[in-house]
Amino acid sequence: MVCIDYGDRVVDESQLALYHYESVNGWINITSSTPENNEICGTVSSFSPFAVFELVDADGDGYTKDIDCDDYNASVNPDAHEICNGIDDNCDGQTDEIYVFGGFQQPINVDGSSIFKAGKTIPVKISLSDCSGANISAATVKIAINKVTDLVLGTEDELDIEASGNANTGNIFRYDETDQQFIFNLSTKGLTAGTYSVYAKPDDGSSYSVMYSLE
Repeated sequence: MVCIDYGDRVVDESQLALYHYESVNGWINITSSTPENNEICGTVSSFSPFAVFELVDADGDGYTKDIDCDDYNASVNPDAHEICNGIDDNCDGQTDEIYVFGGFQQPINVDGSSIFKAGKTIPVKISLSDCSGANISAATVKIAINKVTDLVLGTEDELDIEASGNANTGNIFRYDETDQQFIFNLSTKGLTAGTYSVYAKPDDGSSYSVMYSLE
């Protein structure tokens, strides 16, 4: 345990934190007690440099600089969505680690106009790439469906679809090396007429959906 006396120059003691410098990880927050009476304490295993920091939120994004990796950019914080821009948007130590969604492929129309026969199998297809445009094949993509309404909102009857290729495992899309896309053979057996949303959820935390109808 080490305690530092920071004097009487601080107005808001609740914004203080005691940091310890480690050769491998840099500055680490070691605060172990609430600052009071001009003193702050922390638990350490060595006596390398210490510093008392005031945890301000310079960019006003709700995250102080101890956890915000760029406290001068409000679009960068631990709750931000990573985008392709060459920076670490969500402060996880990685840059541009997202998948770029290439859209839902035929036979489902992206405008939600597709109508399929209830009881048939619909091949749900999507494509993913990285920020450089290279095709992604190793992602884990899950499927989910939700009934929106009993009304058939679609306007375009699609051809009857039968099962295509190998079956999927559970709710996981499989990757087709030939067409370089992810496919899930969605059985509509037991589903009633109406309009549904189908979701593709890659393991980067994103979620994409499109609507289709059954009759």
